Amino acid sequence: MGNRARFFVRRLIPAVCCLWLASCAIAARPLKRARMATAIPSPTITPLSAPFRSTGFLPSTPVGTSAPDSTPRCPDDGGIIKPESLSDTVDGQTLGYFIYLPPCYQSDAQTRYPVLFLFHGLGRTPEQWLDLGLVNAADRLILSGQIPSLLIVLPYITGEDSNDAVMLADLLPAIDRGYRTQTDRNHRAVGGISRGAEWALRLALRRADQFGAVGLHSLSPSQNATVDIFQWAEAVPANMWPRIYFDAGYSDPQLPQMMQILQLFDILKRPYEKHIPPGDHSDGYWSAHVEDYLLWYSKGWE
Repeated sequence: MGNRARFFVRRLIPAVCCLWLASCAIAARPLKRARMATAIPSPTITPLSAPFRSTGFLPSTPVGTSAPDSTPRCPDDGGIIKPESLSDTVDGQTLGYFIYLPPCYQSDAQTRYPVLFLFHGLGRTPEQWLDLGLVNAADRLILSGQIPSLLIVLPYITGEDSNDAVMLADLLPAIDRGYRTQTDRNHRAVGGISRGAEWALRLALRRADQFGAVGLHSLSPSQNATVDIFQWAEAVPANMWPRIYFDAGYSDPQLPQMMQILQLFDILKRPYEKHIPPGDHSDGYWSAHVEDYLLWYSKGWE
């Protein structure tokens, strides 16, 4: 890191320290649930034997079987959302997660799919994304041909921080083993809301060989994030720099803090895409932009 860059980063630290206690997931008015028929996966969850449909979330046909009339339930049906868990991970804990399987996944045994990993905000659960309308938005865009079919994985982070080792050594390999994925970095993306955006950015910068795109939705950095993010970003080779999408409402009280992170990318002359539409730091804002997120993640996927 050059002397000028270090000086700039040190100048940013006091401001970051003053702002870091701001909440990373300020809830707006409660949203109508999009779909849940089961509780969020917990450290003791037993995976269901049958998934649930996203449209109404009525019991669907278990993976590997056909409908009673042997007619494929595709393409008119929506995708399904399944609760799953991984026991005995590298940190000795159990990781719960949801996975979205797109329309036609069960009736097409050949196609391989890109994968999107999405983190919830600090103190929330994967249900945050489901309540924002993620599943129904994915169904609409896929069935209308606006985006290709994809898998979406929603990990459940129970503490103050995500564990990169669990994500990389346990979750990512489990998804590639258990589902028909495209395993190259250009077909794997990660994103998050608020503090979850920092977790996503850290993964994408520290393992740029694994993720080709990262979405930062109302990024709410932690206390030491400024220096860390600069160092991680500086270490990424230019030809491995991921696509980066940043968005936040212009009424978001944490917007100045977020802009300091973008200034780090400016110092390094690393590209990113920025959107600051009307809105605040709330579920109402993120819900209004879920389709925008999916359209961006899917660029370049086939």
